[in-house]
Formats: sequence, structure tokens, C-alpha cells
Amino acid sequence: SGVQQGILLLAYGRDVTFLNGWNVAADTTLAAGHYVVYDSLKVEPGVTLTLEPGTTLYFHDKAFMKVDGRLQAEGTVDAPIVFRGDRTDRMFSYLPYDRIPGQWDGVQFTSTSNDNLLVHCDIHSANYGIKVEQGDTLQNRITIESSRIQNFHGNALELVMARATAMNSLFANAQGNCVKVVGGDVNFIHCTIANFYVWRQRDVALALHNSIDGAPAPLRGAHFANCIIAGSKEDEVMGYLTNLGDTVPNPVNYRFENSLINTIDVADSCFVNVVYDSIKVSPFGKEHFRLIDNEIFDYDFHLTTESRARGIASDEYLERLPVDVDGVPRTAGAVDAGCFQYVEEAVEGEK
Repeated sequence: SGVQQGILLLAYGRDVTFLNGWNVAADTTLAAGHYVVYDSLKVEPGVTLTLEPGTTLYFHDKAFMKVDGRLQAEGTVDAPIVFRGDRTDRMFSYLPYDRIPGQWDGVQFTSTSNDNLLVHCDIHSANYGIKVEQGDTLQNRITIESSRIQNFHGNALELVMARATAMNSLFANAQGNCVKVVGGDVNFIHCTIANFYVWRQRDVALALHNSIDGAPAPLRGAHFANCIIAGSKEDEVMGYLTNLGDTVPNPVNYRFENSLINTIDVADSCFVNVVYDSIKVSPFGKEHFRLIDNEIFDYDFHLTTESRARGIASDEYLERLPVDVDGVPRTAGAVDAGCFQYVEEAVEGEK
């Protein structure tokens, strides 16, 4: 009829590689880039999968990663390695799907998987974060450093009878526990363990156990130094610890040092130079962090000026961890607990 109409379209694209039910059967390196995982990504026993800095894995609904072999994922401050869901759209204008837990399944390390390394990794918004199954207790199972593990329906990190180390890392917002330790020997240095999960009724930030369905799981060592354990509950540390009898020597061994902890103040030699927090002192635990917004599900766990975590940490780990998860230097005599060293927040408009 001679009438013309026009519609302007704006589209975005990205070069990606699709991985559909991929079994890694030989030592393999994934170059930096974007990968969409359908169904699963499995690393077979005796095989090492290496992820280069700048790698992003987008997992489709219910997709998961299972490591029977070994995972080496070493990102950098400027080029982290990201594990996330594949939805890049929004549920509402203010709420990206990437902020909603349960977008994919999670990362599982089975009993045959040892010597795994995650550095500057970002794992978020899945059903669970990292599960390390019971295996060889004499082997180092996993080391997590300068990483961010947050926003899950289940546990953010679950270690079962494992020898493991976590340093300079954030474990946050889980319907289960941010960190669940069942027996084994674990070390957490300069970690922030914070639970403000609000999607459903939740558990606490940190849980320590020494049994599995009634069977002994001795907690040979659980060491937390220069850490923050915080959240909106009255007590964010729970111990499901029992006397396992004379046949299991040393069934409970834990220690907290130079840390800010939201738990009940008790006269216990296992708590050394600890600052006790509570909702009476810091209502809902929000005062320690820059942003806890449970309406738009946005969180920033950098420290505020008034946080009591500032300056309470020991200098003992400065040589090993001279900078925080962002690469901010720590200064002797003014070391903050947690994975973030305090920096003055930039005022909007300033350069």
C-alpha cells in the first residue's frame, strides 16, 4: 500500500565454543575464551585439565563439572577464570539471572581427584559451589587461593575427610553452609566466610563435623587464621562434634586466631586473639561490608571504615600473602582480617 515501517534492532554476539557432554580423556589446556557447557564437563582419572587466565565457562541449566583427575585453574587479578550459568538476560530490570542461585549444578571433585589448584577463580550462582568427596587423606586434595565462591542453593564449599587449604578467598551466601568441613585437615587463611542468603531459610556460615551418618570422621585439624566469619544470624559457627570413643584418638582439633567471628563468646583456648561479633554489636552483620542489599541481591564484601575486622589480623602470613584478593598490598602492623584489605571507597564523580 506504499506504507513503509522500520524497526531498529540491537543485537550482541560473542565467539563461543560449545562443549556438549565433554569427557577430557587426555591432558588438555583450554585457551582463554568463552565456552558453553551442555550436560557435563568430566575430567577422567589420571588426566589434568588446565584452564588459562581469562577462561569463562558458561554452564547450561543442570550442567555440571566432575573431576576424577586434576584441575589446574590459575587466573590472575585482571584475567580471572569464571564458572557461571549461561543466561545473560534478566528476570527483572534490576535482577540479572546471574545473581540468582541454581543456574547450573556445580563443581565436584571425586575420591580419585588430588592436587587441584584454583587461583583467581569466580564460581557463582549454582546449586552448589565446590564438593570435595572423601578420598586419600594423606594427599592434598585442593588449594583455593584468591577466589570468590558465592550464591548457592546448597553449600558453597564442602570438604569431606579432605586435606585442603583456602587462602585470600571469599565464600559467601549459601542456603546450606558457606563452608562445611566434615573431618579431615583444613587450613583457612585470610578468608571471608559470610552468609546473607535470603532466598529461603538457610544454615550457618561455617559448620564443623566429625562424623558421617554416625561413622567416625575425625577432625584432625581445622585452622582459621586472619578470617572473617559473619552473617545475619545470631551465631554463624556451628560444631556437630562428638566424642568418637577411645578407638579414634584426637577426634576434634580446631583453632581460630586473629579473626572476627560471629559466635558466642566462650572461654576456650582454641580461640586466640579473636574479636567476637554478634547481632547486638553489629545488627545483621551488615556494618562490616560496603553493600548488603537483600532487595536487589547485590553484595560487596569489601570492608567499611567502621568494620571491627580492620587491623586485627596477624602479620604472620604477610610473606605468603602480601596482597589481598584484589591485589591490594597489606601493610605490616595494619593487616585486616578477611580476603579484602580496607581501601577508602572512591566518591562518585572523583577520578
